Amino acid sequence: MQQSVFSLFSTLSINRAPSPGKSGVRSLVVLALLSGWTFAFAQDTSGQATAEEDAIETITVTGSRIRTSNASATIPTQVLDIGEINASGSVDLGEIIDQLPGVFLGISPSNSLLSTQNAGLSTIDLRFLSTNRTLTLINGRRVVSNSGSAQRVDTGTIPAGFVDSVEITTGGASAIYGSDAIAGVANIILRDSFEGLDVQGRFEESFDGGAARPSFDATWGMNFADGRGNIMIGGLYEDRSAVFARDRDFANYTNEIDLSDGDVTPNFSSFLPGGRFENDAWNIGGVWQNDQVGSVYCLDDGRVPACDDYQEAFDGYNFQPLTQIEPERERWGTLAKVKFDFTESITGWAQFQFANIETRAARAAGSSQDAHTYGPFDDETRIGDIEDEITYEISPGVEGTTVNPFIHPAVWETLSGSVDWRRRFVEVGPRFRASKRETMRLGMGLQGDIGSDWYWDAYVGYGNHEQNQIRQNELNRQKIDFALDITPIDPQNFTPLTEADYDPQNGADFQCADAAARAAGCVPLNVFGEGSVSAAAADYIRATDRLHQELEQTVVTVAFGGPLLELPAGSLSTAFGIDYRKEEQATIGDPDTNAGLTTTGFIPNVFGEFDVTEAFVEFAVPLIADRPGIQSLDLSAAYRFADYSTIGNVSSWNVGLSWAPSDDVRFRAQVSQSQRAPDITELFSSQRSDFDDLTDPCNGVTLVSGGVADDNCRSIASVVQAINDEIADAVAADPTVDPNTVGFDQDGNSVFGPNVGNPNLFEETGDTITYGFVFTPTALPGFTFIADYYKIEVNDAISSVDSQLAADLCYDDVGFDNRFCDSITRDADGQVDRIINQSENLNVLISEGYDVTIDYDFEIPVIPGDFSTDVKYTHVKRNEEQFEGPDGLVIDDFAGEIELPIDEYVFTLRYDPSDAWRFRYRLNYTGTGRDDNGFDPDDLLAGLKVEHVITHDIYARYEFGNDHEYQIFAGIRNIEDQNGPFLPDDYLNGNDWNVGDSYDAVGRRFYVGLNFNW
Repeated sequence: MQQSVFSLFSTLSINRAPSPGKSGVRSLVVLALLSGWTFAFAQDTSGQATAEEDAIETITVTGSRIRTSNASATIPTQVLDIGEINASGSVDLGEIIDQLPGVFLGISPSNSLLSTQNAGLSTIDLRFLSTNRTLTLINGRRVVSNSGSAQRVDTGTIPAGFVDSVEITTGGASAIYGSDAIAGVANIILRDSFEGLDVQGRFEESFDGGAARPSFDATWGMNFADGRGNIMIGGLYEDRSAVFARDRDFANYTNEIDLSDGDVTPNFSSFLPGGRFENDAWNIGGVWQNDQVGSVYCLDDGRVPACDDYQEAFDGYNFQPLTQIEPERERWGTLAKVKFDFTESITGWAQFQFANIETRAARAAGSSQDAHTYGPFDDETRIGDIEDEITYEISPGVEGTTVNPFIHPAVWETLSGSVDWRRRFVEVGPRFRASKRETMRLGMGLQGDIGSDWYWDAYVGYGNHEQNQIRQNELNRQKIDFALDITPIDPQNFTPLTEADYDPQNGADFQCADAAARAAGCVPLNVFGEGSVSAAAADYIRATDRLHQELEQTVVTVAFGGPLLELPAGSLSTAFGIDYRKEEQATIGDPDTNAGLTTTGFIPNVFGEFDVTEAFVEFAVPLIADRPGIQSLDLSAAYRFADYSTIGNVSSWNVGLSWAPSDDVRFRAQVSQSQRAPDITELFSSQRSDFDDLTDPCNGVTLVSGGVADDNCRSIASVVQAINDEIADAVAADPTVDPNTVGFDQDGNSVFGPNVGNPNLFEETGDTITYGFVFTPTALPGFTFIADYYKIEVNDAISSVDSQLAADLCYDDVGFDNRFCDSITRDADGQVDRIINQSENLNVLISEGYDVTIDYDFEIPVIPGDFSTDVKYTHVKRNEEQFEGPDGLVIDDFAGEIELPIDEYVFTLRYDPSDAWRFRYRLNYTGTGRDDNGFDPDDLLAGLKVEHVITHDIYARYEFGNDHEYQIFAGIRNIEDQNGPFLPDDYLNGNDWNVGDSYDAVGRRFYVGLNFNW
């Protein structure tokens, strides 16, 4: 029986001794390294390599469909085997893969807490080129996406206990696998043909509390029909508790930093549970305050001078106690596979996988203010101020007036007309976001031989992913507007109130003015003071948002392969076939949210589909063999033609060369051109909600300040009016203030930046070159040195200009009239209301760098047992985004920023003193990083450069029983509790809990476990 073409991605000839001693395993490890970047292993080793080894065995490494008998792979590859996975200290496959240099978690549970569509995902991002340019496969096959906003596979749907190995290749592979493989391929290979019972229980928890992770997994398998068939069934359950900011000293409250002078202050919210009104009156802890001199509410509360203005760092609300660093996540999954040999040359198989993942994230109660708007983009309505005097109709043509019964005397002292307000509605409750994702994958196939050398493979796959999300305790702004607009219940018998009649209980005589709103349950809303919102009013303004997404994928593949003819250096082999794929997506957002009525981010309804038919062919050509200076010289080539229903015809290709002058060294190189077709969301989505960090170019602009951006800001009437209002407030508080020193004040660093698709998109093209060498000196058995260079250039890259850059490019333009300005709108107060991020075919993305691996396994004569070490190192030369700005080419280089350090490496030391004991030590080095390579020289701290970060992990395992069927293991991750540098939210790479997403905010944790194999 021949093995499936889809599991033979690149076969290598391995000289192994017939016995499973050290020489065999060492030879396997060293020669496997010839195929790629590294072979990260955790296996038993004993014995010594000899020159007489000539038994041939093949192993599989992602990169080709051709069966070949020489170690001629031309593309850098990393391999994590089951031993390394077990020793990683994690049951989260994404966390395990993220430990490799050059591999990033594009989306993780911690950095997607508040994501509308992607909360709780774990996705792989190779070379920092984004997750949708990394093709993630399972057993070499495409699988359905787990995200409604891009083509992404959630590694959380694949339990680590089911995985046999993970293979990562660098560079374009679209000629082999089709669209999306521009940055590379992550191929997750599941266990196969298992016999017996494997059960594991594991518990992990942080030393500082939170992140408790009990897990249990079991796999059972058996052969049947005299060994012709095998059935395997497995299951996993994991429950991870949340980590709250209040559980970490560094995250108890968020900070803000003045990037011009480094002044750090608590960054509390001005949205108070008791409300803030007219900027002068506020309620904290049930106590009213007013900064007006002589006011009875002017309290000496310790500030200097007493009764000073409202100070956010002093009076603001700390929302951190309810903020989560990591969400609560529960997941379970099952896998079943059956294989059967119908004849000696035909095998059939079927596989079923199901995963259920639920994440729950919490944060502080929602807030709103008079300036907030609701309704559709083209017809927004401002909630508006609260009327101090209510006009009502006593009888036809006869009106009466009364003061608003809810306005507190502390507010009346500074009131001049209606009341502007802002408030946090804690009575509605903290906000919760719960996402439930269910993924089902079904595949079946037949494979067999044609004669003795050729094979065929037929496969049909179907995948379905469904997400249901509920966002609770949000606010309906339209209902807030209705509930603030009140009128007497019985106007004919109503006695008008005056300021002296203040009593919140008088509100019982009022009702909502809008009859339709009353019929829908509207009750008057009192926002003045803590606890003032009644239970009925809280129920009325509370919004529960629901999102439903469903994705389907159908894949059909037929492939053939074998030798075409014999050449002097060996067989010229080929593989060819046809792929068909159909992708469908339905996204149904919440009606109220999509109508612009609530505080939740809206997700529009999206219905889209496409299909693609592809033909592929691949060749492996041995050019020269066994000649002086040329032990082997091999050429590989592949071509794929695709016909998309959306963008038409595209093609991809690659050509590689592998040259081994001797047993000690091999050189390899490959050039390729890959394609990525736009996905359904990029093509068909209307505006969908997103929020971005923004430093408004108009922030701090005065009536006389100089500069292009300042002049452009002063050309906006609402900005000038806001500056004049700030001047009036400043002069009223201190008549000696120079008006020319008072500037525009940005209200918060978050801006609404909706993303929108573009039906005019076309494919992006990735040109990749890799070259390097592998050195395995026969004089030093067990030693391997690998070095590779890569450069990936993506042309016509599908992306959007981020909000900050769009704002800078707009306001720095002398003409103040470019496409970036068209995407920006401001509200009546001059604040940036939104910046639309539309998908475009931009110019170029470039990722360039070097990878080095040093691997050595050895013995120390005076110490029993076996040792092995490896170092995996990545150096990023550049990672650029280029596009045409208003003044020419704009280049934004991310290499060396905090999220993408120039230097990164992992060092691993393994020691197996006996057959029973296993010890592992791992050091992770993350290099120095600058917060923003393009920082404003006037904001010196924006160019913050942080020091490198080193973390240490240890792992130990003890095996016992007659056949080592029992194992106890334990370990500690991040031994030194290294959380990373202090990065408050004002930094580009900062956040509310003052630690960047690329660092470990959870900190030191331990784990213990027990494993049984029968």
